[in-house]
Amino acid sequence: MKLEKSKLYEMVRATGYIETLNLSRSMEEKSAKEYNITLVLSACPYEKDDLRVELKFNEVTDFKIGNINNFYKIFIEVSDMSDCQLEGIRYIAEDVEHGTIFVQCNEIQYKYIKI
Repeated sequence: MKLEKSKLYEMVRATGYIETLNLSRSMEEKSAKEYNITLVLSACPYEKDDLRVELKFNEVTDFKIGNINNFYKIFIEVSDMSDCQLEGIRYIAEDVEHGTIFVQCNEIQYKYIKI
């Protein structure tokens, strides 16, 4: 899937409250260092049928999680690092306002989900 920043920004702006944050690691021999992060954002976490967005950061090379103990909306900005020739890093995604999340990765997938 080609990353369309305007579509991703629209989806994140419509939601923005962290509902789930999941870090996983592939244990296959060829990808022993491959981490993936799945982040689900909700428009209002108290509503069961509310709008949610699932962001998947694949082939993560570095990440930082800031203070997630507050209840505020985050906004994730994505920078395309393809031209910088950084090995394994195509995108940097971060919440620049609150420093809640910072991810360096090779691929970002996103979609609306129903829970």
